[in-house]
Amino acid sequence: MEAGDELDWLVLHHVLDWKRGIAAFGEAPYRWQSQEYTALWPVSHDLACAWRIVDHAIQRDVAVAVWGEPAKTPLWRVTFTHPSGSVAQGEAATLPLAICRAALRAVEVAVLVKTSEASEK
Repeated sequence: MEAGDELDWLVLHHVLDWKRGIAAFGEAPYRWQSQEYTALWPVSHDLACAWRIVDHAIQRDVAVAVWGEPAKTPLWRVTFTHPSGSVAQGEAATLPLAICRAALRAVEVAVLVKTSEASEK
């Protein structure tokens, strides 16, 4: 999947548990942790936003490894490793996109999960 709103929504929803607001109730388009947002964080484009995903993983004891040689090859690789040994990896020409791809794969293999237990940490 390429960078953009669709990927941003998938990552924010499945990793951080963002919700869509209900316009009929006067809510903003998105909600997260009792806050309302008019736009998605551009996690697939902006490194500062994408790094929030990395911080989220680290807070849940998921190890994060970042590798890249942008001067030689425009390739970044990000790996999330759960204490159980489960691993998820993503690659892309930009670091924010690699983080997003790895995060979605981490959700897919249950390295990153949104649970009430996780939000208590």
